[in-house]
Amino acid sequence: MLYFSVKKPLKNIIIPISLSLVVLNSVIGPLSSYSISKYSQNKRLNNILNKNSMISGDNIVKNPDISSEDQREISNILNYFDNYHNLDDVKILTDDFKTEDMEEIFGFKYNPNIWGVPSNERYFYYGAQTMDNPIDIVGYDYYIQINSWNTNSLQVNDLIIANNRDNSTLSIKRNDEMIISVDTRDIALEVIDNLDENSNDEKYQRHLEELSYILEEDGIKIKFMFTSISGAEIDENIELNNLEYIILIDDINN
Repeated sequence: MLYFSVKKPLKNIIIPISLSLVVLNSVIGPLSSYSISKYSQNKRLNNILNKNSMISGDNIVKNPDISSEDQREISNILNYFDNYHNLDDVKILTDDFKTEDMEEIFGFKYNPNIWGVPSNERYFYYGAQTMDNPIDIVGYDYYIQINSWNTNSLQVNDLIIANNRDNSTLSIKRNDEMIISVDTRDIALEVIDNLDENSNDEKYQRHLEELSYILEEDGIKIKFMFTSISGAEIDENIELNNLEYIILIDDINN
């Protein structure tokens, strides 16, 4: 979703804006730590099933010949839901599924390693402290708010700004010529990498400037300001689940 709200004449204004609802939603709503974990586990399960050609439409195709590692991983994920959430939260399963049905549905027995899922996975959430903190837009022409689960585009003068949720790419074109195309996950990972970690908590509230990144190319200056970054760290690999951010654009050539 793209929101265009500031035009060129407002270049020297500081906008006091509260995004507290976004942060509140991230803590207790659809982006809570429980929701993040369920989303991540569903995504991992679907990736394993797709890799082994075990999904047809909305149904599971049983395959007894997949690797023992993938069998164990699937069992671990179901064990995680069974113990920490509910098997009804597994999107690909029917509501009446029980672990005893594993061999009939998946083609192999339910055999979890109880240490497999929770021990190597840490969920995290970084949210911007936006309550009563003004956003300084001095030097920028446009203010746009974006979330990663929506695909949309917006035309501002001769610029076309597009967000592709399938590959997390933000692109800017001018007169059909690509000026910028960037994977926002790479930017978010760099922002996370540059944070000063001083807490072992899985949730961090940060100043918006700490969650910011500036990119300049071909007469366009973009400031990314992440209001929400969530995901999981799995065996030292980071998997991002959701990004919400503001971009400030300075069109130097215009």
